[in-house]
Amino acid sequence: MSNSHRRPGHRLHVSVLVVVLFCAIPAGGTEAAYSVRSGNLPISHSVNGYSQSVEVLGDGEVLVRVGVPAVAVGAAPGGFEPDPQVLAVLPQGFGLPERLSSVLSADLDAFTRATRVLRWVARSLSLNISSTGDQDAVSVLRRGNGRCSGLANATVALLRAAGFEARTVSGLLVSDDRVVPHRWLECLLPGAGWVPTDPTIGFWVVTPRHLVFSDTVTDLPVVEMVSPPEDPPHYPVIDGVPTRPDLGSE
Repeated sequence: MSNSHRRPGHRLHVSVLVVVLFCAIPAGGTEAAYSVRSGNLPISHSVNGYSQSVEVLGDGEVLVRVGVPAVAVGAAPGGFEPDPQVLAVLPQGFGLPERLSSVLSADLDAFTRATRVLRWVARSLSLNISSTGDQDAVSVLRRGNGRCSGLANATVALLRAAGFEARTVSGLLVSDDRVVPHRWLECLLPGAGWVPTDPTIGFWVVTPRHLVFSDTVTDLPVVEMVSPPEDPPHYPVIDGVPTRPDLGSE
């Protein structure tokens, strides 16, 4: 890195077994910058409530800037029509659990409907980073737990079964002294576009510590925190987790 780009920072250790990381991550409303080199490299990515830009510095090094604004989701009010096309990508025979289906009435707006799916996941599935079982949606729902990838896969499948377009996102999660491979998801909400959410930390919440990559990170890069996130504002808490609210919805 040239002197014009280098700022005080510290190198982060890579780990795949970090429990406390998922308990101490602040939620939203700040920016951060990282130097990333070697291995897989992150990509530029921008959706509702999250933006990541990548500046190539040379010699296999990039400067990554991540911003997470503390603003409402902005999903459109009014009724929601499920998209029947998303059902075609579900596993054969996959359907909504009865207890979840019973709270997704036809009169709900899109934000409330999708949030009820996320709330069901928070109440019914638990994070188990030591899980060695399959992490597909059906297996995770059957066990009631999974790694971050399993929770993301299950949540995407449930959102699709509820009529939403949804997709998983792969990358890294960064703490003050280490990084771990991670997976979360995005849901397409009318009027708001693609909205990220991480079922391991909250509803419609990601942080400037989430780095987006094009695929699962198998060749771990060297990450140096150049500009750490500031203290974020506090979102309302639902079911004990931070929740980015919508305008006029629950």
